[in-house]
Amino acid sequence: MSKQWLFPWLRRLRQLSGYRSMRSSATRIVDNMSALHRKYVAYFTTGGAFSIALSWPFSRHEPSLEERIKEQMYNAFQLIKDDHLEEADAELHALLLTLDEATRSGRQTNEEWLSRRARVYSELANLKLLQKDYPAAERLFVHTIRDCMASGVPPGSPMIIELSLKLAMVYSKLEDSEKAESGFAFCLMMQQQNCAAISAYSEDDKPLSEEDLNNLALLGVIQNSYAQLSTRRQPTSLKTYANDCSRQPRQWPHS
Repeated sequence: MSKQWLFPWLRRLRQLSGYRSMRSSATRIVDNMSALHRKYVAYFTTGGAFSIALSWPFSRHEPSLEERIKEQMYNAFQLIKDDHLEEADAELHALLLTLDEATRSGRQTNEEWLSRRARVYSELANLKLLQKDYPAAERLFVHTIRDCMASGVPPGSPMIIELSLKLAMVYSKLEDSEKAESGFAFCLMMQQQNCAAISAYSEDDKPLSEEDLNNLALLGVIQNSYAQLSTRRQPTSLKTYANDCSRQPRQWPHS
């Protein structure tokens, strides 16, 4: 059922063409060396082996792919936080090159590449929203959705729904009401199904899980966004649908 709703929605979219510093303390270096190396260090400290010291084979930690990804993503977030959006854009594109190179060299699987690339595309799309570059944001959100699905994310998952919601909002900004309405309708139907089994009351008064709370929060955002589109367009049937949805979020049909 999820794919029946998702694929028509996607078909409506346009086709898109440190390393770590070494320890500075001589004492800590000596502690990590063999007994033989310690003799050499003692010799070096006398000043009699300066030329040999220059060629000492110190080991250097090469960051793993995961460490490089985290570092570049952290740098991008810091640049966005400091409102250096162009520099953040360059950092995220550099991260895409890192992922491409890692795939070519066999350091990550194709599934890992798709999943990680989708994350970067998502952050780039959010950045384009901040820059009000809505056409670029549209393309990036479409790429993100496709990569997520190709890496195995279910079509009806909250991740796909949230990305589709952002894409529908972009279409609303672009004044493409038809695509926006199609996207909001898909998000509402899929998230309503995700929330159908959630009960606000339980016999043992057990609180809702974090996952349930997040699903209900996402449903509320979808309903609010859909209602705003309905108000602008003014069709009676759509306004009634949105109002009913706001009053009775768990009463929608499942099919």
